[in-house]
Amino acid sequence: MSTDVELLRQAGVQVEVLAVESDAFLGTGQSRTTTAYAELRKGGSLNVSRILNSYYPDVVHIHNALPFFSLRALNRIQRSNAATVMTVHNYRFTCMAGTHQLDGDPCHMCQGRKTELPGVLNSCYRGSKWQSAAIAAKRLRALPILKALDHYFALTPELETYLVDQVGLDADRVTVRGNTILNRYLEPATNEPRGMSDDPLLYVGRFSEEKGISLLLRAHKALGPGAPRLQVVGSGPLIEEVLRATADAPSVQYLGRKTQNEVLGLMRSSSALIIPSTCYEGLPRVAVEAFSAGLPVIATNLGALANVINGSNGICVPPTVEDLSAAMGDLAESRVEEHTTRQEAAYATFADRFSPEKSLSSLMSGYEIALSRAKEARVG
Repeated sequence: MSTDVELLRQAGVQVEVLAVESDAFLGTGQSRTTTAYAELRKGGSLNVSRILNSYYPDVVHIHNALPFFSLRALNRIQRSNAATVMTVHNYRFTCMAGTHQLDGDPCHMCQGRKTELPGVLNSCYRGSKWQSAAIAAKRLRALPILKALDHYFALTPELETYLVDQVGLDADRVTVRGNTILNRYLEPATNEPRGMSDDPLLYVGRFSEEKGISLLLRAHKALGPGAPRLQVVGSGPLIEEVLRATADAPSVQYLGRKTQNEVLGLMRSSSALIIPSTCYEGLPRVAVEAFSAGLPVIATNLGALANVINGSNGICVPPTVEDLSAAMGDLAESRVEEHTTRQEAAYATFADRFSPEKSLSSLMSGYEIALSRAKEARVG
């Protein structure tokens, strides 16, 4: 993760990074980058060996291990003298899709089974039975390695509970550590009220069913002719549905893809960020970005955000058209004083839980635990 790399370098820690463009694997057209100390292409273990033999890292920190890591690369990392750490972003230890969702509903059919046959039969990985079968076979051999790392960072307390209770990790091997925003992206909080009738609602994310873009568009349409403006940022497989909505309703605006700075600029002139996910969410980075900008969040109550949004910093509702529509309408009708209070609470959530200083302290603490465990293992 680029944010972690910059935090560490600012603290004087030497960092070597190998990054893999996920487009090469996902074919989604999105410019996401998977950052890890491993090149995960075919033959990627050669690059892992090169880094380990020339750089001699004290800690190997892995993100998004599956499906990107080759088994050879994982084995090479496991045999090294470095402490091994992994940030867990989703539920992929027990679900090949990482969401525990099937056709819009919660799904746990593969959990506790020796094989992931239900996931293969339902084409859970990239909508393909063949690719689902391939990833299931790879996971069968990779998961024992990934469960034997020295330490894990969970983005939320819910993911921590999942790793301990369902994956079977020891509690002292898991540290809760959320996303953060670098200081250079932050601006001083303002006391000027925002988010009244002229300021739009904002969605930033992937246009896919599990992210709830369809739910959001239906809920916004249900508000009728007086619906507040809705600005939509991102891309994904449901782009045509978004474009149809913009053609049908002038109050829906498609802004395309934006940089982080551009997104933060939009957040500072919006009334609320909408996170309408229909799957179990970890802690979306976009929520932390919103809190850093003093922007209240309206989200569905699936996953960690249900315990982050407390009524003062936003609104959390069930994933239904009626509930989401009502939440957007209620916020649009808020008095200036009410909305100003929500803005202040949103920024306080960031300062109290997700500041760069707290994030770096948690990261270094986790590394120390991993180094101690790795040293004990070598001695033993």
